[in-house]
Amino acid sequence: MKQAEFLQKLFAALEPLSAEEREQIREYVEEMFCDAMEQGLSEEECAAQFGSPEQAAREFREGAAQREEERQNGLAVAGRELASRPERKEGGKSLFRPDHPCTALKLDVHNFSLHVSPWDGPELHILFEVNEEEDEIRSERRGDVWVFTCFRKRRGWRMFGALFGSRTRKMEIFVPRTFRGRLSLSTTNARIAMEGCEALSSLLLKTTNASVSLQHCSGGELCCRSSNGALHVEDVHGDTLQAVTSNARVELTSCVWQGACGVHTSNGSISASQVEAGSLSLQSSNARIHVEQVRASSITLATSNGSIGGTVVGDPEEYTITTSTSNASCSPKTRAIPGAQKALSASTSNGSVALQFVS
Repeated sequence: MKQAEFLQKLFAALEPLSAEEREQIREYVEEMFCDAMEQGLSEEECAAQFGSPEQAAREFREGAAQREEERQNGLAVAGRELASRPERKEGGKSLFRPDHPCTALKLDVHNFSLHVSPWDGPELHILFEVNEEEDEIRSERRGDVWVFTCFRKRRGWRMFGALFGSRTRKMEIFVPRTFRGRLSLSTTNARIAMEGCEALSSLLLKTTNASVSLQHCSGGELCCRSSNGALHVEDVHGDTLQAVTSNARVELTSCVWQGACGVHTSNGSISASQVEAGSLSLQSSNARIHVEQVRASSITLATSNGSIGGTVVGDPEEYTITTSTSNASCSPKTRAIPGAQKALSASTSNGSVALQFVS
């Protein structure tokens, strides 16, 4: 579908919106077509990124309804009590920090790479270059939680920007070394890297279409999530870990968890080296799983169309072992040990199982 036809059908479906809103959408869509064609896409390919004109119009209308609901509820930025104010810094960057004691940060942004590191000061703070024309920034207090968001001002259709390669910017988050609270950090289409933060009570790092790296950290419940992006966890200690992605690899190195460590991906390999946990579950599909010197009372390794191999620390006589594959060799063999307190399960298809116990 050509641009002119797409626009005609789109605006026919936008009649409930005001003339001003329709004109803003027209400018935005034309800009998206222009940007996409500069990247080498045809008009037809650009239109396909939006979906059908009716589907795109529905998204725009829902965004307009959401903005009106926020206005009615008194949640517009102009009427909101902000929990922090930006302070202009050198290099054109703005610094945000809470104006009240907080034990948690909930951050939700789009198309920002997040770089998280410790510092010796007393307060959480966020540093990045603000685009005053495009950024809709909200910073508010919810009990002891600092909630910080940054989206495109035209929030009804910000989702379409990601389809056409919106520019990724860098946001730095500084965590006091004495901070013992909760962090929930979410972005889209950009990498998250965190290093050197210790003794957090809980941590969530979440993105899409990009990697997550967590190094030299410790805490309670730790979670790393992505889609179509690799996960790298190194020298991390905590109570539990959940690491979930798709179509990408997961790497764990030199980690200890008192409770459960659960890893799940698809179409991506998993490697775990010098990992200790109460229970260890590594699951993938269409890729290999490799472990080196892992230790846990319960170990589950499962994939398909890929091999499983490596070493497990412990005495094989302490484990009930269940292994299975098809069209390949399998070692060790399945066996039950009466009274065994530990369990090892390894299953795949069209790939070998080759695990050894080491002291």
